[in-house]
Parts: sequence; C-alpha cells; structure tokens
Amino acid sequence: MDLKERGIPTLCLVPQPNDANVYGDVSGSWVMTHVDTAASIPAIRRANGRAVTIAMNSCVFREPVYIGDLVSFYATIVATGRTSVTVKVEVYAQRMGLEADVAKVTEATLTFVATDDDRRPRALPAITEGSPKEPPVWGGTKHPVLSATAGMPNHALAGMPHFAQDTVSLSKAD
Repeated sequence: MDLKERGIPTLCLVPQPNDANVYGDVSGSWVMTHVDTAASIPAIRRANGRAVTIAMNSCVFREPVYIGDLVSFYATIVATGRTSVTVKVEVYAQRMGLEADVAKVTEATLTFVATDDDRRPRALPAITEGSPKEPPVWGGTKHPVLSATAGMPNHALAGMPHFAQDTVSLSKAD
C-alpha cells in the first residue's frame, strides 16, 4: 500500500513504550482513543461546532501496532442525518526500517451527534448550493496547509510518503 494515494492523514502519531500492553504491542485502547479523535475532526467540522460520539458502530483490528510505527488515521464522512454524522476511519501503520512496510491495521465506523450549548441534539447546518458537501480538510488545495515537514530538506521527506512536499508552510492557496 502506498500512502501517497491516501492523501494527508487526519491524524498521525508514533506510539511510545508507555502505550504498550503487557505483551509489548500497542494497546487496542490506544488505537481506539485516537480513532475517536480522528473521527471527531470531520464530524465537528460538518457540525460547525460541538459533536459528541454516540456510537462506535464497528472496530476491527486487522494487525497489531508496534512501538515506533508511524500510525496514520484517515477519517471520512460516509453519511449524515438530521443531527448525526457517521465517519469511517482507516488506520495504517508504517513499520520502521529500510523496507518501511505499510499495513492497514484497523477500520472503524463511528457516529456523532451535533449538540447545542446545553448538550442537546441540534440539526446539522444546511449545505447551501455551491458549498462543499464535506468541510475543507488540512492539505486541500484551496485551504490553509500546515505541515510538520516545514523547513525539512527534501531528502528527509523521502521516507514520509503521506506528507506532500509542496505543503511546507502555513499559507492560503489561491
């Protein structure tokens, strides 16, 4: 799997030794916590405000995550209702080493509900004609881009396939 095809991840982390379970693999709860965080980003954007997790509809762990893996979370809105947003999250681990194998390690689907200031369900904002059906994401061509690779030489980016080399500063694209 080439992560360049996936685009920029919603969230990208490297698990540390304190994230391991008693057997030395990364804990499933660590993965689930970050799946929820990644899914919340497009849900909150679509809700244009507070959105709370009401269900983890599914979560399948396909392969283990290891300490030191570069773990990328890709979150996409797959459905919306009057007050709800359903988000699919795919998680990939880039194994460290010369080969830098990439494995799809987890898939999950979560549902969020938009809430008001009193934490009661509220309707999602209407999508007007001409507006995008999904809110802008970091890394889009017409939106601000902030990259963790700012100032890094191109040879340092070679092992980081999901960071676009043209997104190296905070800027508003034309």
